[in-house]
Amino acid sequence: MKPYRRWTSVLLLAMILLLASCGAPANSPAEGSSTTDSASESAPVELDIASIAAKISRDCTFSEELTENSPYLASKFRSISERIESCVAYVPTGITPEEIFVFEMKSEEDVPQVKEVLESYVSRQKSDYGDYAPLQVPKLENPVIQTNGTIVVYVISEDNSQAESVAKTALGIG
Repeated sequence: MKPYRRWTSVLLLAMILLLASCGAPANSPAEGSSTTDSASESAPVELDIASIAAKISRDCTFSEELTENSPYLASKFRSISERIESCVAYVPTGITPEEIFVFEMKSEEDVPQVKEVLESYVSRQKSDYGDYAPLQVPKLENPVIQTNGTIVVYVISEDNSQAESVAKTALGIG
């Protein structure tokens, strides 16, 4: 029972830290930003990170309902906070690694660093869930990390191949 209490305390502390802010700055445009698909030479595509996150939440399969909690990212990714223009997160209320993170980075040069941070985050998640919820670890085997210009999407769901397809569609790359 002690490991359960320890993780409950950790989760409670994490929820308290979620109250930190990571939303769009007050001077940012309400409808997202303009970015170009780095994989093609097409005209700029309007991408709204809130719409991308909502579409993924709506169109993908999750074991429980995720709720929007963008301040969560501030507590999780402090090392890249200065590089983030805005971000949106959908997180679980229970014990599952299923999450949606959509970042708008300040520049395309910041994208490789956020991808590295996300890959490191997945490694930590595998270790943590391996200790107290090993049945959740397979969800972390093929995380969805997709980019388009300055936008980075991270998804862990019940069906990551479906989530990848939805993320690519939402980003205008597939």
